[in-house]
Amino acid sequence: MAEDRNTFLNADSIYEEVEGESGVTLTLEEDQQRNLIGIIKGRYAQAEEARQTDETRWLKAYENYRGLYAKGVKFRESEKSRVFVKVTKTKVLAAFGQLVDVIFGTGKLHFYDQENRC
Repeated sequence: MAEDRNTFLNADSIYEEVEGESGVTLTLEEDQQRNLIGIIKGRYAQAEEARQTDETRWLKAYENYRGLYAKGVKFRESEKSRVFVKVTKTKVLAAFGQLVDVIFGTGKLHFYDQENRC
């Protein structure tokens, strides 16, 4: 099926030279236009669906970095909030500091060994 799509889009008979321009005009019959529209919509939906898992992961990481509660977190009547430790932000800022040291500093990475790990 993917081969049919590629041959359809690569067919030389559907393109016309445009005089005075460096390009071609696409001329399609009505059923070919509907087929092309279906191909484009299908590929767009597939790309959008494939990106959904990444976007969910990015939003979760953003919420953790900013210290925001997830949308599904419910508090009891006696609670106003819970302690949210921003571990993600701490790690990101530490990594940023190491990168700045490497780029603008001595050029050596300073990692803790296993015994002195924080």
